[in-house]
Amino acid sequence: MENQINTGDKNTQQIGQNPINQSIPITKKSKVNYWMILSVVLAVGLVLVSGLHTLSLKNTSNSNNQQITQPNSITPTGKAIQASPASHVTQEAVTTPVKNTLYLGIYNGADAIFLTDEEKQKYFDPDAVPRTNPYIGELQMAGGGGYTLFDFKELQSPKRIFSSSQKIHSVNSFKLNNSKGVAYVSLNYDAKVNSQYPGLVNKIIQIKLDTLVSSEIWSNEVGSNKYEGGKGVAYIETVTEDRFLTFWIGSCYACEGGPAGTVILNIDTKKEKYFKDIGNIQFNITNNTFSYQKLALFQEPCDPGPGCDNGQRTLMKPAGQSYTENLP
Repeated sequence: MENQINTGDKNTQQIGQNPINQSIPITKKSKVNYWMILSVVLAVGLVLVSGLHTLSLKNTSNSNNQQITQPNSITPTGKAIQASPASHVTQEAVTTPVKNTLYLGIYNGADAIFLTDEEKQKYFDPDAVPRTNPYIGELQMAGGGGYTLFDFKELQSPKRIFSSSQKIHSVNSFKLNNSKGVAYVSLNYDAKVNSQYPGLVNKIIQIKLDTLVSSEIWSNEVGSNKYEGGKGVAYIETVTEDRFLTFWIGSCYACEGGPAGTVILNIDTKKEKYFKDIGNIQFNITNNTFSYQKLALFQEPCDPGPGCDNGQRTLMKPAGQSYTENLP
């Protein structure tokens, strides 16, 4: 923006030669031309104001370009809160991880999610001295398994994808859809709801990674009687066209018990079907059906160790007749 300043011609005071016979008093020319000084002061003032205004507009434009949309959060009722109406989110550079927040990144060539809080940051050094490090937390791998006392600085390309107003206790598992544009995460929240178990509520959260809009699509109190034989938490197995989710429920929490059964969940309607001892699930979206086989006991050779008796171990595999049902 340019401001043009017009200054008029300077009016100089001329003194003419008067005839001798006229008696007109002549005033001496002032040594300081006050009109000239005033014009210069006004011109300088206008230039300064114009410059400050232009600088202010430039700073405002830069501020808008650098604006970061923060991840949305989910209230205790499960209602999604959108952080911004923008269709895409500008990721901020992550330096120190924020507590009670999920970070998606890469570790050992695989997708992983990092979480930290006050308890997860505590550890003992080699001399058994208690320490606290803001970079220490837990890492959950996409293929299963994870790490405790994980250093956040080892996570490649971390992106902040989710924060919650409730205390996140832990991450059980997660799965990305085929395009890696949506994450489905099984989380445990602290909630004193059951005296037999450690007071956890298990939820599955859907997170759209381009906008960071998230929503709760399933929940269950750990230790409830909702699923026959299933007192544990959910472990996500498959995502089909962002319409159906399959996950198995553990037989117990924080124990070595295996799957109690499998849930097939309609992501849109939240309707579900629960089956004990099934596998090899195949979806036919066109016909709105799915097929499966029941699990049967098998013996296979193994190396001697825990769970391997006399070089043999027992496991369950899908076998036999295939059954077909309507999708939930």
